[in-house]
Amino acid sequence: MSPVQIVLSLFLGYFLAFIAAFFFREWLIGWLHEVTLPVAILTFVATFGAAAIVHILVARGLGGIIAAIAVILFWSFVIFRAEGATAIVILVLAGALLVVGVVAAMTQRRLRRLPASRTPG
Repeated sequence: MSPVQIVLSLFLGYFLAFIAAFFFREWLIGWLHEVTLPVAILTFVATFGAAAIVHILVARGLGGIIAAIAVILFWSFVIFRAEGATAIVILVLAGALLVVGVVAAMTQRRLRRLPASRTPG
């Protein structure tokens, strides 16, 4: 790859990311127009927490948990059109499943680090 191609590809990549971010920002402002500040902050924190949890699960090779939760959310919201209190319960259960997956991954890691027990001889 020549230096011109590298610079051009970086420019086009960042330009497309800028356009996507601009339109996403406009959509997000319209969507959050009537949301209170505490709800927006909690949503922001929950999103970062979910991203960290997904990163841990993928790094530990437990992507199947993420796929199972995605199927549950898809069926609940798209197929069955869950709304209101039911949607909140489904989101809480999906979050709990993610946390259980992370606890399982961390427990698995901790158990691998422990020395093997010796039997008295």
